Amino acid sequence: MEELDQTAPPTEAAATPQPEPVSETHPSSMRMLLVAIVIIIGLLGAFQVGIVVGFHKAASSFQWGESYHQVFAGPRQGFLSPMDSHQFVDAHGTSGVVLKNEGVSIIINGKDAAERNVLLYRDTMIRKFNQAIPPQEIMPNDRIVIIGQPSMHGEINAKFIRVFPPQH
Repeated sequence: MEELDQTAPPTEAAATPQPEPVSETHPSSMRMLLVAIVIIIGLLGAFQVGIVVGFHKAASSFQWGESYHQVFAGPRQGFLSPMDSHQFVDAHGTSGVVLKNEGVSIIINGKDAAERNVLLYRDTMIRKFNQAIPPQEIMPNDRIVIIGQPSMHGEINAKFIRVFPPQH
């Protein structure tokens, strides 16, 4: 019996079952998952930017190729097209006689007596003979050739203008 007395009575802590620890995700594995998601989103974003840039370059190239013969005085019917060239305007450039110079834009009488509005910008190069000139020196009756980009409103955003002496 003495042996029984030597054993300690069971305590409440030993009698109460211990809850199992809840499995927590390790902070470094959450961080790795977050980094992986950010990298995937970044790659998808870069891919989308590439698609948009490629589409814009292809559209510009197509438009330039379609009007190349008109801008640089190729055959009126085009190189491969039997279509009537009067259906289209010269979107990337034109030539004609200056009707009015408003400082920020020039109105010219282009081919087929069509008036065209040409927008000027600070980076527009204007050359008369071998000299660069300011837009104010372009006068009515001057003959000019414009190369630029079409705007959404049917105007030409001038990049380069060559001025020739007026016709007499």
